[in-house]
Amino acid sequence: MSLMDGGLRDQRLIGDDAMSNATSGEEDSSNASFIYVLNIVGEMFIAFTSVLGNGLVLVLIVRDKQLQTVTNYFIASLAAADLLVGALGIPCVLVAWHGYPRDFTGCLIVNTVIVTLTQISIFGLLIIAIERFVAIKEPFRYKELCTGKIAAICVSVTWCFATVIGLIPLFGWNLGPTDQETCSFTAVIDLRYMVYCVFLGFVLVPLLCMFVIYGYIFHVVRKQKRQIACAQPNPSPSNLAVTQSLQRETKAAKWFAIVILVFTLCWLPIHIMNAVSLATSKTCSACLVLAILLSHANSAVNPLLYAYGNAKFRAALLRMMGESQSGSSDVDLFNGRGTPSRPSITLSAYSDPGPAVRGFSRPDPTNPSFHFNLSPVPE
Repeated sequence: MSLMDGGLRDQRLIGDDAMSNATSGEEDSSNASFIYVLNIVGEMFIAFTSVLGNGLVLVLIVRDKQLQTVTNYFIASLAAADLLVGALGIPCVLVAWHGYPRDFTGCLIVNTVIVTLTQISIFGLLIIAIERFVAIKEPFRYKELCTGKIAAICVSVTWCFATVIGLIPLFGWNLGPTDQETCSFTAVIDLRYMVYCVFLGFVLVPLLCMFVIYGYIFHVVRKQKRQIACAQPNPSPSNLAVTQSLQRETKAAKWFAIVILVFTLCWLPIHIMNAVSLATSKTCSACLVLAILLSHANSAVNPLLYAYGNAKFRAALLRMMGESQSGSSDVDLFNGRGTPSRPSITLSAYSDPGPAVRGFSRPDPTNPSFHFNLSPVPE
């Protein structure tokens, strides 16, 4: 082989390498563009659905007196935190994604918002687990131990404590100012804080406590059902009432257990990735974006769990829809099953007892003071 042939061969090899590198660069650029679009579109959709769904949950609880219970006060706290994820947390994430704000303190604040809201959610779920535990363990003292005042105190404490935990980086546990001119989560937030403090200390431990509590609740319910069945094979009305109460509590516990399971599935991946990144110093950008979207999606999923897992929320939603469709009239256009009904004017000696009453209402013949009561009757 001549020197010229060798030189031509080397040039072809160099040209092939350059073309390969160019192709690889184009693929990396294409992947980066796809990840960018996926992140922006996904976050905007999650933000919109979170605000809409959780806002609706809060409106239902405020409007409907049947939903104003101690348990639903805690649900309202969760819904408020999820609404703030969509209205405040995700916008902060997108701002940091684009490298703003440029000052160190502002960058820290923007990146701690979503951590704070996550802690509010996890502590809210823990409070609900404790409340369900009291309802099962101390059914006769439940109304004494779980009042609206106590619920307000618990919600205030959890929000304050979660805020302190989320703002720890502002108190000094951070990476400090850098020469980097743009803002990013990994540039200011110490992964050791995210793994050792947030994940292991205030996410994993509360989750384990909740799983233990719900496991104990299901154990107690099964034990009580067996005791009732063995004590009296032919159930009396009193035992039947106790059994029905246990069934309601079991259903509520299962519902909240599903909420906690969904929270765990949504948030564990990002925390596990943080732990792996801290241990290996390696990160998969696409996997990280998907894990972040999954964690934020939890705020949009929770209202669906409330709606489909709780009959009272569904009924309240139907009542509100019926009121909006009836306009200024007091006639409810839908009955309890959501089927069309025809309104009828009946004489009633009593004031309207509320939306829970449906059907024909007969007047009291001994009371001469009657008034018109509009009540729907099924077809």
